[in-house]
Amino acid sequence: MHQPAFSRRCRRLLISGAFSIALASVAAPSRAQTFAVGAGGMLSNDGISSAGPSSFSKGGYFGFVEMHLEMDTAMQLRGGKFRLPGKLSGSPDLTVTEASLTISYLFKEDWFEAGFYGGGGIFRVVPDAPTALQTPADPRENVWGLKGGVLTVIRLAKNFDLRLEGGVTYLAATYSHSPIVLGAGLSYRF
Repeated sequence: MHQPAFSRRCRRLLISGAFSIALASVAAPSRAQTFAVGAGGMLSNDGISSAGPSSFSKGGYFGFVEMHLEMDTAMQLRGGKFRLPGKLSGSPDLTVTEASLTISYLFKEDWFEAGFYGGGGIFRVVPDAPTALQTPADPRENVWGLKGGVLTVIRLAKNFDLRLEGGVTYLAATYSHSPIVLGAGLSYRF
């Protein structure tokens, strides 16, 4: 016997609705989304500069906003500024402004988390004005870059963390630079 189309649709809708409610009732409760904001400082050294190693004599600062995608995975939007030696010996130092997006994966221990991060961004490279004894080498330019490294997060208090990181960045500038950075910062989770 033939059933009307409206009746079949209602039955399918009721069955799929009951199935959805049953699945939702057995699912584990999800945690609220966690965010963090923070700031810190860093020491930098250009690993491939022919001007000689700066022995981490250059520095900078950064600020970030972070969103945890899962308990051990986070996405971070970072802005910062740091200094590098010029590409050639006798060339002026550079100021690099960064806007980057990274993903981190952390392994949890009792009182700290440790892991790695990677991502990319846009970087503005601006050389200082040369002195009478310096020859300009690096042009002023906006470039893309890749970054990655290791990260440790130490819980200081309920919502405050100490963040220690070490990493390398590749800047696709006219004269390529690969800054090695050591950084530390504080963050607030909410």
